[in-house]
Amino acid sequence: MQLLTMASRQADLFRQAGSRKTARSRSSYQGLVETDSTDPSVRTELNVRNSDATLVLIRDTLAGGTLFSVEIAHSVEKPVLVVNIYEQGAFDKTESWLNENNVAVLNISGPRESEEAGIYAAAKPFIDSLLR
Repeated sequence: MQLLTMASRQADLFRQAGSRKTARSRSSYQGLVETDSTDPSVRTELNVRNSDATLVLIRDTLAGGTLFSVEIAHSVEKPVLVVNIYEQGAFDKTESWLNENNVAVLNISGPRESEEAGIYAAAKPFIDSLLR
């Protein structure tokens, strides 16, 4: 499965030309194509449109850009699953949904770490397990 999206923090690293972090990040995302816009909503909409489905990882409620991802997915009639990754059975539910929708290119959305402390630490192993 190909992942189409990345965290905003990583996208910001791409804009910091010349840093060692940027070089490492760029090599981690083969095939990544940046948008010309710095507006996150443009990136969000492109990620939803250019993927087979959108997986939204949350802890509490949908808001902001995360909610926008869901709205765009509905408007372009793409499969979308909102999962509370802290709930029991979330992994199995997600794995089944991915198989049912025959997802080859997945957009992953969720709140920023700065908006929901701890979400990255929970999301990373969840996504890593899905990709195995």
